[in-house]
Amino acid sequence: MGNQKKASATLEKRKKAFEDQCYEAYKFWWSMSHGMSQLELLETVSDLVAKETEKLVSDTATAETDQEKLIATAKDQVLSGSGGNLWESRDAFLKNEFLDQRYMASLFNMMGTSDSLRKFYTNHYIKPTRQPVLATYWVTIKVDGRYVTQVVATSVDEAKGLAESRFADVNLDPLEVVGSECIIIEDAKGNFVWEK
Repeated sequence: MGNQKKASATLEKRKKAFEDQCYEAYKFWWSMSHGMSQLELLETVSDLVAKETEKLVSDTATAETDQEKLIATAKDQVLSGSGGNLWESRDAFLKNEFLDQRYMASLFNMMGTSDSLRKFYTNHYIKPTRQPVLATYWVTIKVDGRYVTQVVATSVDEAKGLAESRFADVNLDPLEVVGSECIIIEDAKGNFVWEK
């Protein structure tokens, strides 16, 4: 019985560390996808924390020893509070994006992680279903050149459809697209799974 408790505690520690790693990657990806460099992000956070700290100080009569606590509270409110947050709180992330398999597949790709993280996620967070398992495909669309995009799909046909849909939404100015066709699909390891 003691070994079972130790194994359970160890698994819970591993899951928490995994969740923390995913949340940190989510925050980084969020800032990059919103066009913020790391320096801009730090400056924005610093400015917001300073404003929030001023607001808290004016609302609360405190001793000098409470300043660090105020700054930490302000930082938490700015980064993941309800007002003016840059990204969702850890709990909200775990209830939303973290449970979205497609989002997490994209996050793992951005992280450049090995299959071990994907397997850990699938084994410990995804309930077994009869739905097909998502796989990563690289799709190349010929446009008097090549447009390569990565999609997460359950089949080659779905990957082709998603890539063509994504291509239709891409702004290729000043390129004038006369026609396009899907010519190659590769799996995540670079193996050809379909070719025209």
